Amino acid sequence: MAEEVKKLTAGEIEKAKAWLEQRLANQPCPICTNPDWLISNLFGFVPLYSAPPPGGVGQIHGSSGYPVLVFFCKRCGFVRMHNAIIAGVVEPDPPKQGGQHGT
Repeated sequence: MAEEVKKLTAGEIEKAKAWLEQRLANQPCPICTNPDWLISNLFGFVPLYSAPPPGGVGQIHGSSGYPVLVFFCKRCGFVRMHNAIIAGVVEPDPPKQGGQHGT
């Protein structure tokens, strides 16, 4: 059975909008200059990446990463993302042993 995807609540979307406005990050689209953005009601995810050793291959860590807020330009569809933890919409995982936060 597929896992149900958590959608952003109306309160989380409002929190994301307020966070952007407080930081003057609600700028026009860099592609078409349209000022209107849609906020996805689904979180995005940016996986962690390990740089390759000399002569080796890098690795994407699909199960570890950061939740992101996804914004779409209403005119051209340009996509931008902001870290949902830094925006205060998602709580960070508690620190793991060794003092590092989980993702």
